[in-house]
Amino acid sequence: MVLAHLLRDEIVRNFSQRMSEQDQAKKTAKLYAYITSDQFDKLLGSLEGNDEKLLQLDEDEKKAHNSLWEKRRRLTTASQRLHASVRSEVARIVGTDGTE
Repeated sequence: MVLAHLLRDEIVRNFSQRMSEQDQAKKTAKLYAYITSDQFDKLLGSLEGNDEKLLQLDEDEKKAHNSLWEKRRRLTTASQRLHASVRSEVARIVGTDGTE
């Protein structure tokens, strides 16, 4: 009985392996047909187009940030000058600027 069970298991395993090999050949053929198809070529083209759009989006974002940072820098510099003017005027009025 044990021998029959072992033999049966081996037959099933061999059959499964042969079927798998046959399926593998079919899958390989299907995969090759797919990657050489117009559908796959169009899909790759769409992916490349999306990649280019993403790169352009990054570049646009970088330019926008640089522009914003430059505006912020100019405003900060202007604020610093205004603060200096206020301090100078207050010091002049209260007589701590050394001119009186």
